[in-house]
Amino acid sequence: MKKALFILLALLVASVGYNQINLNKIKRGINKGEEVLEKNEDKKEEEEKKEENTEEEKKEEVEKSEEASEEQALKIWTKFDFVPGNDLIFEDNQENEELGEFPSRWDLAQGNAEMAKLNDLDIIKLVSQGTSITPLMDKKEYLPEVFTIEFDIWASELMPSYKLYLYDMKQYKKDWRSVETIDHISIGSDEVEMGDYSSEYDKLKPETWHHISVAFNKRSLKLYVNETRALNIPNLEFVPKAFSVGTGAGYARDSDIWLFKNFRVAEGGKALYNRQLSEGKIVTNGILFDVGKATIKPQSMGVINKIYNMMEEDPGLKFEVVGHTDNTGGEETNLDLSKKRAEAVMNKLVEMGISPDRLKYDGKGEAEPVKDNSSSEGRAMNRRVEFIKF
Repeated sequence: MKKALFILLALLVASVGYNQINLNKIKRGINKGEEVLEKNEDKKEEEEKKEENTEEEKKEEVEKSEEASEEQALKIWTKFDFVPGNDLIFEDNQENEELGEFPSRWDLAQGNAEMAKLNDLDIIKLVSQGTSITPLMDKKEYLPEVFTIEFDIWASELMPSYKLYLYDMKQYKKDWRSVETIDHISIGSDEVEMGDYSSEYDKLKPETWHHISVAFNKRSLKLYVNETRALNIPNLEFVPKAFSVGTGAGYARDSDIWLFKNFRVAEGGKALYNRQLSEGKIVTNGILFDVGKATIKPQSMGVINKIYNMMEEDPGLKFEVVGHTDNTGGEETNLDLSKKRAEAVMNKLVEMGISPDRLKYDGKGEAEPVKDNSSSEGRAMNRRVEFIKF
């Protein structure tokens, strides 16, 4: 009996010892597992930080590349002589629009169009071949005898032609006999045509935006594709009263895409030189900047070139460059932005060769509006640059 009890006790001790050994092993395994998890978490954090740094570096590289491209574009546009009208008739930068809906500031003549987004930009997309749209205006005839039209188009790899009609296409579709018409303007990847008039230019760079500018002065018409004057018709023998844009008719490829943005229509006014003679200052809405930035857009060079030429011809002319904004954003932010934009314009003129002692700058932010900020046109008029003689 004693022998059996001794054996049983020995087995119990052995079992406890074995279990203790296993427990120790388990504890060591758990500790090792925790160490591995901690190392993995540390490694994951390091990788996430690297990814964040890489994304920041990529973002910085993109911004630097964009700034370099914009600066290069400004240099290319040094001979650009288009000056937009100063009294805005129609302005559409696609703000406050709903994606997938028809653009609210336009009317459909035919086809189909919708709001879309490309690279975080709200844009107008003409969905099908044969589509045309016309601005929603209070009256049928709204273009004065001197006007400018500006807008941006997207060049795809196989770019289809864009159409500009110098009449109301919707009214024409309703009753063609009631609308006086003229040959439409066809803008392609390397050529522009209007009836018997045509001109070739360097093939438009694909997968980017290009600026179209039109100036009409009583009888003459000029059209620019980016900085290039593509049409110069001395006597159009037609006075436009409205306009439309579209895709034209005919065969369309599945890859065809028509995208528009940033429409501005303005009534022409006095020449810049006449303005400064009579008013002592020049007020322009034709110097444009990237949204929320002091980066000058290339199409602004028409006005800047004119100011430069005036100052070159009159060595005694001195200007204070004053920036103004609309009321979008905070007051302090807008004040700072207006000063930076004025400084950017001043620096551009100095870079072109104007002596720094003939220029100074200031900004007024949103404090001195010239129009009501409740409309798109009003806000655009308030976003202006003034050149004040001193």
